[in-house]
Amino acid sequence: MEVTATETTKARLFGFSHTDADQNWPSIQFGIDLDLSGSVYVFESGNNRGNFGPYATGDKLQVAIVGGVVKYKKNGTVFYTSSVTPTYPLVVDTALYENGCTLSNVVLGAGASGGAKLQWMVTDHLGTPRLILDQTGSLATVTRHDYLPFGEELFATGLRTPSLGYSNSDGIRQQFTLKERDVETGLDYFLARYHSSAQGRFTSPDLYNAIVDSEEEEDFAQYLGQPQNWNRYVYVWNNPLRYIDPNGEKVYVVTYTFGNSSGDDEFRRAAETREQQIRNSKGFDPKKDTVLLAGVKTKEDFANVIKEANGLQKQYGKVEQISLYSHAGSQDGPVFHDQGGNPTQFSQRELSNLRVNWSGSAGARFYGCYTGMNFAQNFANAQRVPAYGYDRYAYFSTSPDKRTSNDTGRLYLIATDGYANGTWLKYMRGNSESYPMVRRNPAPAPRARPRR
Repeated sequence: MEVTATETTKARLFGFSHTDADQNWPSIQFGIDLDLSGSVYVFESGNNRGNFGPYATGDKLQVAIVGGVVKYKKNGTVFYTSSVTPTYPLVVDTALYENGCTLSNVVLGAGASGGAKLQWMVTDHLGTPRLILDQTGSLATVTRHDYLPFGEELFATGLRTPSLGYSNSDGIRQQFTLKERDVETGLDYFLARYHSSAQGRFTSPDLYNAIVDSEEEEDFAQYLGQPQNWNRYVYVWNNPLRYIDPNGEKVYVVTYTFGNSSGDDEFRRAAETREQQIRNSKGFDPKKDTVLLAGVKTKEDFANVIKEANGLQKQYGKVEQISLYSHAGSQDGPVFHDQGGNPTQFSQRELSNLRVNWSGSAGARFYGCYTGMNFAQNFANAQRVPAYGYDRYAYFSTSPDKRTSNDTGRLYLIATDGYANGTWLKYMRGNSESYPMVRRNPAPAPRARPRR
């Protein structure tokens, strides 16, 4: 791989990896770092191999595999030879440190020895490679792959003839939803588990046990509320034409509003508590899952956080859960503010226009007063996922089980006893209790009327 240097004041790293684990530079196994200081560094799996002097605009930097050995070159001259043996196959891997970074005049080639093989994969909506082109880009040498819904390949038969490219001779291992297929067993490697395309299921059970691992009653209810979860071998809720399971990983979104006349600090603290609850839950794998915590003022801010979460699919998978802490009304739900500071809420059309890259077991939670009265149902109908909210007034508390002070420490926003809920005496006597969120399921989609 060769790159021509342009700017010398921004950091970017490029090279090769056995798998593209994420977008961070430590995962690049053989990489050249064009540093913002104007110097060239070599990093291998996060290990700094040294500073190899300055680079200038127009310099050509190259990471090459020569006779099975990784060599680093500047303007054709080797300046470092790696002592690490590469594990094949290798993929091009990059990491851009900041906005405005560029990788210019990128050249990918097999080199003089012809030992490497460059192929371009054209994927379908699930990420499954369907057309394979070689480095010439010629349609005369294209190969094709077709699959059954759960990933079992359809070989040359019937109208799928070798003359159309159905020869299965390209050696591509990245197959169903771009996962590597083991050539001996025919199983697809999903990192956490193996998937059997012939059986349409995983070969081992999901390690998440809702009975043991659920931290809250709502978690348990949400899990059991989807019957497809009862089969712990199931692949994407038995709906493989719509959903994918990138790496058995999840993105959690936790948001809170600010710019309110009161409660900004409390909403932030409650959201931070929720973030820690998720990170500490038994079903959370810090190596594979992530939590995106963000404060939002406007509806546009909220939509932008969702866009950011959608962008994490390649690294962490789809959105598993969205949580929002805010003031709310019984009719239209969470309260945001426009640029002028005026309160505003989501319309049904705006909810429908939110584009969320939901996972197969996703849900949403809205922590605020009366969010379960109408808004949770509206959100569930718009996004076609279960939504949770409170059917009464909510108070801040340092205990998740009853109403207490909210001075320091962890903070929760819970539906509990108090004057606004008509249970003031119960709270005054120290007998307050918390009430669970109510679940709202998407309403059945209306049936299309038959034409006459």
